[in-house]
Amino acid sequence: MPELTENSKPIHTESRWFSRAGIWFWLLIALGAALRIYLVLFTQGTYDAGLWQLHSTGASELGLLNYYHANHNANHPPLILALEAGVYRVAVASRIPFPILFRAPFAILDAGTTLLLFGLLGVNRWRFVLTAAYWINPLAILLSAYHGNTDSAVAFFVLLSIRFLSKEQIAAGASALGAGLWIKLPGVLAVPALTLYLRGWQKRLLFLLIFGAVALLGYLPALIGDAAVIATNVFGYHGRMLQTQGGVALWGPRVLFFSIIDPPDQWAVQLQAPVFFSAE
Repeated sequence: MPELTENSKPIHTESRWFSRAGIWFWLLIALGAALRIYLVLFTQGTYDAGLWQLHSTGASELGLLNYYHANHNANHPPLILALEAGVYRVAVASRIPFPILFRAPFAILDAGTTLLLFGLLGVNRWRFVLTAAYWINPLAILLSAYHGNTDSAVAFFVLLSIRFLSKEQIAAGASALGAGLWIKLPGVLAVPALTLYLRGWQKRLLFLLIFGAVALLGYLPALIGDAAVIATNVFGYHGRMLQTQGGVALWGPRVLFFSIIDPPDQWAVQLQAPVFFSAE
């Protein structure tokens, strides 16, 4: 029954199904969790999972900077590569397969992204639907639990920064975004938007200074050791195709475009190079 306000206008207290956490919501949360657990424990991941094991092994055996020189495809930031070298040593000691130990934390991190999204949606009546939609989104599941790379960390640190900034915690927000660059660089694309979100040039300048200092902190030891190889391998890297360990493309322009048109190797010779470049 509706309640009556002081001016005798009815207020409907009964909420709709999508505005509350009904059984549908928890079933979807359980489904998303089960799929992630299955992918982490019972699959090998994409080609990137194998590359990460190669990189982690090399960094563990040769040392970080030596490995950057030995393998120009070693393109990950120095801090996360050093951490994953430690994960490789744990995998060897525990005999737990490296792909499991590597992917499990990022699947958990994606759960953190989901919680941040739920919190940021606040009193939005669609927040349960939107949160569940993200949690069971196939791309989110694949990137966090199957892919075998660090991409899902980007969303987590960007949302964490937004959460802090929404509470006027500028130093914490800048630090979160800067720390995200220790793991994956694309988070830097959020800097212009988050800077403009702040009101006043003093706040914006403070945000940029703290962000830059924190981001640099994670690279500083390696930059002091050999700035040239970090600039070449890490900052000079561009993305590549997402594929299984058997070489089958999973996502991206190759899958979307070349499933309906001729593959680029059948195009005119002068067009092949730019088409291949765009598809990577």
